[in-house]
Amino acid sequence: MDILVEIPCFNNEDSIEYVVQQAGIGLAKYFLDQKCALFVCAGGSLDDTRERVYETPTPEGVLKRVTIYRGLPGKGSSLRGVFELLILSKAKAAAMMNSDLSSITPE
Repeated sequence: MDILVEIPCFNNEDSIEYVVQQAGIGLAKYFLDQKCALFVCAGGSLDDTRERVYETPTPEGVLKRVTIYRGLPGKGSSLRGVFELLILSKAKAAAMMNSDLSSITPE
């Protein structure tokens, strides 16, 4: 993997789709020649956050994965999950987005 965009979240079913959509568009637009992935880690979310991520279309060539982090519920736990994946993935570059950004753009 070349570029990894990580989105830690906790109960963000109302905002996560927009963030995933915009991040995916940005990866496809600016890094088409790279292996790109979106990784959403739900820190024990009890709402439909994960389902909303799965339902959100992403551009071709952008891999999308969602996981649950087992531990204390909250965004802090999901942060641990995204950092663990970053170490394991050996991505060349990474960015982290907040799961409830309403001002995010593909840029």
